[in-house]
Amino acid sequence: MLRSFKKNNIYLKISNSSNLGLYIFLVLVSIFHLFIQLNWGDDVCFYQYLNEYSMSSFLIFRWQTWSSRLVIEFFLTLFSRVPSLWKILDVLIFMLIAYSIKTMFNLKNSKAINFFIPALIMILPLELFYSTGWIATTMNYSWPLAFGLFSFISIKKTILKEEIKWYEYILYVLSAFYAINQEQMCIIVLMVYATFFIYFLITKHKVKKFILIQSFLAFLSLIFIMICPGNSVRKAKSTAYFFDDFDKIPLLRKLEMGFSSTLFEFIMKPNFLFTVFCILIVLCIFLKFRNSFYRLISLIPITVILIFGIFYELFDEIFKRVKSVRESLTKYGTGITPSNLKSFIPDIILAIVCAAVIICLYKIFNNRKKSLLAIFILSVGFISRLVMSFSPTIWGSISRTFTFMYASILICSVMLFNELLNYKISFSLKECN
Repeated sequence: MLRSFKKNNIYLKISNSSNLGLYIFLVLVSIFHLFIQLNWGDDVCFYQYLNEYSMSSFLIFRWQTWSSRLVIEFFLTLFSRVPSLWKILDVLIFMLIAYSIKTMFNLKNSKAINFFIPALIMILPLELFYSTGWIATTMNYSWPLAFGLFSFISIKKTILKEEIKWYEYILYVLSAFYAINQEQMCIIVLMVYATFFIYFLITKHKVKKFILIQSFLAFLSLIFIMICPGNSVRKAKSTAYFFDDFDKIPLLRKLEMGFSSTLFEFIMKPNFLFTVFCILIVLCIFLKFRNSFYRLISLIPITVILIFGIFYELFDEIFKRVKSVRESLTKYGTGITPSNLKSFIPDIILAIVCAAVIICLYKIFNNRKKSLLAIFILSVGFISRLVMSFSPTIWGSISRTFTFMYASILICSVMLFNELLNYKISFSLKECN
């Protein structure tokens, strides 16, 4: 009888917990990892490296001939030999992503948001996590993301003047140390910490030396990446293999390639996460404004992605121009030429969607700092993919280089959902009064 009561009591505690969504997410991710098939792609290569090299000689070899990701590859070679351990740790990494976003953007620990965050993670494209092999892809992309997000909790605690315990400082530094070994994440970490350090100075907020230290570590890592001889060797080999005339392309053309290739992923293709994001924008604007101007602007992104993405085949039969816009993306971007004004149409459409999103994000939040934060998060994600303009693997790296922009859209979606809940609560209170 007592044992039955205890079981029921535990069940009630779990079911009533605000973290129920995270518990369910843990179960689902754990089950999913049981069925993951390993031993293919780069995972096999990293497994074999320690058969040929000692760890120190392997890392020297990689530094000289291929990569500056020595921290990541140190652990990658180890975990590729113990796949069961990787599975356990990768489950925890997924939980760390959810936990970090929840800690920073769900200050009231809302049960609804704790369901919403895992739901968004589960609709991310699966190829983000396995394109070169499960272990190699996750440890080079989702793991740096998870550790980078976790380290940003220190910024949230600094803003809210919460205590940071001594062991948390160590964890934040170690997390950032892993994250900044990945080139895109290094730029993100540097931008985020440096921006908030400047913000604290401008607002005369008490600046913790820790924020400056993290910025400095990211800066050192960026220098480490730039001076690595292996990165130069890899770029030359990748240019020959993926994009033989890459070095002959003008800078503006490369930037346009980065701009269009990045936004095509979200606007010109069926994309579940970006669709949810755009729907949230519409709901927030329609709830907050009766002004038809802002409502019309909020409808632009969702309309464009419906026409060119989700219902592309339907609209292609009605409007023949839809096909020419959607298929305008080539190896060299959308092929803008000054003498042909029609060639600007795809980029103009992409720019209009971007402008509409920025305007809506700025107007949705009553707190202007929150508005600017959302725009900043989205911009950082976009820049993390735009830097691929300078890499000959801009196409060869497939979808995994979008990981960090997906994360920025996910976080902004959480912010919008939180705002949506606040609107509903305020409307309910008005009705009661």
